[in-house]
Amino acid sequence: MPARGGRGAPQHPGQIFVLGNQKAGTTAIAALLAECSDEPFVSDVLYTNKVRLRDVLADRPSLAELAEKHPESFAATVVKDNDFVFLYPQLAAQFPNARFLFVVRDPRQNVRSILNRLQIPGDLPELPQEEYDRLAKKLKGWHGIITGADFGESGGHYIDVLADRWIRAARTYLDSPEKMTLVRYEDFDADKRGFIERLARDLGLSVVNDISTSQDKQYQPRGDREVTPQDFFGANLERLERRCADLMPRFGYAPLTRLDG
Repeated sequence: MPARGGRGAPQHPGQIFVLGNQKAGTTAIAALLAECSDEPFVSDVLYTNKVRLRDVLADRPSLAELAEKHPESFAATVVKDNDFVFLYPQLAAQFPNARFLFVVRDPRQNVRSILNRLQIPGDLPELPQEEYDRLAKKLKGWHGIITGADFGESGGHYIDVLADRWIRAARTYLDSPEKMTLVRYEDFDADKRGFIERLARDLGLSVVNDISTSQDKQYQPRGDREVTPQDFFGANLERLERRCADLMPRFGYAPLTRLDG
């Protein structure tokens, strides 16, 4: 019988939550880890249950209430939701026996991938209002991300907002590194099968399935990874790097521009 988390929510023995910013590679890593170990996998809990991050942050509903109402969304061995990285304290309190992976990606590639997903250039002096209107109409979840509304913020330059989201996610890990397993997307991408098998063993999972035929499956729409940060962001590259400069070295990422002053 499954162990139980706070307030009676079912908790799978050895449950693993995969945390990380949007477009950081969390879906691929979580799905392949579950496939490799032949364990059940659940993804995008808030989206599936039509709940917004901003509402859970405001306890409308609380994470505990969400888990109580939708236990099936938390019952798998591997559970992934990008918004959970911003709910880590609540998640850890609700599921005290769970383990946590934090997936980080170079902020330049992470932000570039988000903007590719939204079909927005990275070198605009500012994002036109019609782009915000398009997102609000067609991609409401992404509108909350690119405006900062998820955190009750009123906007700002779109590069700053996305950089601040990367920073907020990174600080979740840096505030509790002893409680999480750090996964750099770049290390996974260099040797997907080998990395996932090592990760599974480190987590005490059995390596059951060969993921060679599925390791390159696109779990999310693929962006243009061939374009250089300089070409994609133009003058906004310095803006992004300056914003993230304090935390980038903590994960092994070096700036490409000269950050004086």
